[in-house]
Amino acid sequence: MLTPELEQLINYALEDGVLTDKERTVLMRKAQAAGADLDEFEMILDAKLHEVQKAAAAAAPKPNSNKHGEVRKCPACGAMVSAFSTRCSECGFEFNNVEANKSANTLFEKLQALEMEKAHELAQHEESKNKQLLALSERHNSGGTLTKIFANNGAAQNEERDDLIRTLEKGARQIERKYMDAKINMIKVFSVPNTKGDLLELLSMASSSAYDNDGVIGPEEEAWLQKTDQIYQKLVICAAGDTVTLNQATNMIVSLIKRLPKQYKNFTRIPKELRDKINVELKAQKAERNEEFKKSLLNILMGWRGITLGVALLLIIIDYCYLVKGYILIIALIVLIVVGKMTWSAIKEAKNDLLY
Repeated sequence: MLTPELEQLINYALEDGVLTDKERTVLMRKAQAAGADLDEFEMILDAKLHEVQKAAAAAAPKPNSNKHGEVRKCPACGAMVSAFSTRCSECGFEFNNVEANKSANTLFEKLQALEMEKAHELAQHEESKNKQLLALSERHNSGGTLTKIFANNGAAQNEERDDLIRTLEKGARQIERKYMDAKINMIKVFSVPNTKGDLLELLSMASSSAYDNDGVIGPEEEAWLQKTDQIYQKLVICAAGDTVTLNQATNMIVSLIKRLPKQYKNFTRIPKELRDKINVELKAQKAERNEEFKKSLLNILMGWRGITLGVALLLIIIDYCYLVKGYILIIALIVLIVVGKMTWSAIKEAKNDLLY
């Protein structure tokens, strides 16, 4: 199932009946980030493209588009901007007529090839698994019901089947690990280009792949962080004196740093003249999060949880001061413990929402 954002991006890309390599790369990257099945998504994309081209052929001929018509996409952040804009309102990227870069497309295609190989090998493994389980089941049933009753081997057969399933599942995990290692190695050894345009495009891909806001940095994300650092440091050298390009790259880095968990925020070195700007933005972000957390905390304490806790505490105090019947104290303590745990969980959840 396609997300509304992905549907909108497809519609924008196919609006003129042309799907460039760069647009296909961006769409595939967005689909991967959304958790869509890439083979299925590519089939849907090709089908939609065919429908658009078929409809265009039936209508009056239209002039060829150079992809700078009614809408265009920012190569830095992917935001939609009007055709007459010279700067992206989201990240400040300045548009030009430079031909699309190739490095990001090359890396993406290589990673896609690995994913397709993995999917094919897993499909073969699943087919082999089904055949082996079917053969085992036929062998177990070949002796007949009486044989199984008198041999009393039902438990042994179940154990044999469980052992086979565990072995086959281990094989599937090994395939997953093999291709994950290959993917990580490919990201690490991929050659970083020398031109500013290529570096910006590759930096956009790497920084967007380095973290998905789930609070966890896995092995693949660590590889993307290392690649992002490598690209940015080379761009700092190549773009020395080009403040526009350097600011575009730094904006991508700042956007990533803001989203990263605390222990990864210093994953790259930023020129001193730009570091102060980042620190100011990070402090402002932290202050904004603190304010949001205070509001969430106030809402929790002013809601039914806080009121219930207050009533329970009041009953405990009354019982302690005036020695009311003991069962009231017991009920109040139970309510205090249960609602207290619920309140604490709600507070931690509110805090995690602001962190990630």
